[in-house]
Amino acid sequence: MRFHTTLFNALLCVALLAATSSAQNLIYSSEMTSSTGWVQSDFGFGTSSAIWDFDYSAFGIPEAPNTDSSDASARGVRLAANVGASFGGDQISVSYRDAAFTGQYTFQVDAWLNWSADVDLNGTTEHAGVYAGFDPTTADGDFPAQSGAGLLWSSDGDCGNCDYILAKNGVGAGDGELDLLSGQYSVSDFGFGNQSGYDNTDVNADPLNGELIDIPAIFPEFDIAAATNNMNGSGTQRAGAAGFQWVTITAEVDTAAMGTGNVNVAGLASFTIANAATGDELFVGTIDNSSDLNPGGEVSVDMSGGIGLMLVDFFSSNASDPNFAFVVYDNVRVYDGFLTSGPDGDFNDDTIYDCSDIDSLVADIAAGNNTAAFDLTGDGNVDGADLDAWLAEAGALFNASGNPFLPGDANLDGFVNGQDFVIWNNNKFTANAAWCSGDFNADGQVNGQDFVTWNTFKFQASDVAAVPEPTFGLFVLASGLLMLRRRS
Repeated sequence: MRFHTTLFNALLCVALLAATSSAQNLIYSSEMTSSTGWVQSDFGFGTSSAIWDFDYSAFGIPEAPNTDSSDASARGVRLAANVGASFGGDQISVSYRDAAFTGQYTFQVDAWLNWSADVDLNGTTEHAGVYAGFDPTTADGDFPAQSGAGLLWSSDGDCGNCDYILAKNGVGAGDGELDLLSGQYSVSDFGFGNQSGYDNTDVNADPLNGELIDIPAIFPEFDIAAATNNMNGSGTQRAGAAGFQWVTITAEVDTAAMGTGNVNVAGLASFTIANAATGDELFVGTIDNSSDLNPGGEVSVDMSGGIGLMLVDFFSSNASDPNFAFVVYDNVRVYDGFLTSGPDGDFNDDTIYDCSDIDSLVADIAAGNNTAAFDLTGDGNVDGADLDAWLAEAGALFNASGNPFLPGDANLDGFVNGQDFVIWNNNKFTANAAWCSGDFNADGQVNGQDFVTWNTFKFQASDVAAVPEPTFGLFVLASGLLMLRRRS
């Protein structure tokens, strides 16, 4: 399960949930073994390079997490910057343009950010960057030479308050790193001042739902030699820093959605960086074109039409061994729609929405536990609204029409019929907090209220029926119409 599951601000939770059905449409993929269609751009004053079809196993780097069985083993693109020079602001990007990257889409890539392990941390800090809407022809020549909306993260955790930052392009004072006053981070307390991003040591409570964002716990320290088969340096990778390990970056973009700011400009991009070994995630924040809270003036950016991968060296110092200072990108994927929409209803992560998932949700509602993993609506409560959300999400994925499963469909076969009545009848008048046992209103009892729910929807098919919304409201209405009592 994910460590931190809030991917969008509260305004978007319901909208993204409804969009999950389009998440499986892959519109572009690359294993980064060929530069065909990609544009390399070198910025700054140092010496940068890109090596395609790079065999990263030569550096003891294990296979990237999202590599398909048919793909070339341990191959990707290697970017290096500020090699053999001492110029701050050296950087390189590779970008791919496609008009299909618009509306709601997800950009995902595996990344390994290497650095020349040096106990004194001299010349070791570089930043990898992943951008939505990247266009090399409009990229600002300053550093970072961003274009579109992006996330940058540091190699060694030695960048102070800039180990994880959101950035966007533009002209004027509003471009560059986003800060706290922009309102575009999920966390408001970074420990001090008007910071530009996260420090690798930050531990904060997300004000949206109170979840703990503990970066050192998401990326714990480890022995570098052991992680790279004794081929790629020694010492300890600092807790909270995402170097010397595979991470998966996910950017969920909606170029037509409005945010919560005071400017009437559409465009949202939310960025998550996940520890590929554990699945734990850091939700960094949402870049929102409608925000204009920075005294310098935020600017809107074009988040459509392209994707970009970068390596940026902000500093003039050089790595002790530049051969070990690079980033590898592998397994680029772009999907039409969203892969995730906040917390998802596959609670046991078996890729199937079934009785084990909904029964767990019903049990939590009945017990009043308010377990965060079951809070599908992101409102801080686990209740009937989350049950509605689960039925909608499961239906979107497993019903041919995309309609929600109906109340009373105990066996989740898309029909409310005699089979569901038999299930209810076999469990009636028992304390049984399970949807698939007939507890349709999640009160922990299989009784007359649940029969009324079944009776209201009997002989309907979710794939063809017009589904009333919200369904849980019908649970309450139906329970007021009839109460069946157990005969003595």
